[in-house]
Amino acid sequence: MGNEERSSVINFQKLKEEKQYEIEKSFFQLYESLFSYIEEEANIREKVRAKQLFSHHLNLSNHDIYDKTVAGHFEHWFAFDYVTVIGSRMIDLFIRKKYEDFTKPMLDLSGFMLLSYLEPIHILDKNEKKVKFNRLFEQSTVEGETFLFSHQFNPGDLAFVRTMNIGFKVMIIGPSFIINKSMEKEIKNHIEKVYKQGKDQMRKYLKEHGIDYLKDSMGKE
Repeated sequence: MGNEERSSVINFQKLKEEKQYEIEKSFFQLYESLFSYIEEEANIREKVRAKQLFSHHLNLSNHDIYDKTVAGHFEHWFAFDYVTVIGSRMIDLFIRKKYEDFTKPMLDLSGFMLLSYLEPIHILDKNEKKVKFNRLFEQSTVEGETFLFSHQFNPGDLAFVRTMNIGFKVMIIGPSFIINKSMEKEIKNHIEKVYKQGKDQMRKYLKEHGIDYLKDSMGKE
């Protein structure tokens, strides 16, 4: 093969990497914009109401909610799962107001953000950035990549994470939590009852109640 012919061969791996880079860049912009919107435009009364509900669900004191770890969970729950007094979520309000400013990749990614929820997974393996896991009640192995937050997973852990498809990758977004070993069986049995009603029902349930299991995580018995 001559040099001219060699240069005409498409490097699909390079194209894939470049596309992935652009998608991740778009996601970072969208993620940053969402939390800036919440910081600048979310109603103060709504934030107060959300903190009261969050504390009530998790049996937290007013002091606990300002703990750095707990605060990260609250911020992501408030952004993605909390339902406002008008029946919308902050992510819904953000997209409605800002979608005209989105690029095409950002608009596509906003759909994954809308659907995100905390889901239970079994940890199979973990290194610095990669996490291998099975979703609860599913056998297929998924390889995820962490995004911004660090996660103290160990093989065998039952954890709750928020995953999103970002280009060619599955990424773990926001903080996660690990269930206390003493609570694993009870939680699996409870979620299995919901799972048997169908995957859609389980997704709806976890969207509304996934954060409730934070109180069963390590260090929060």
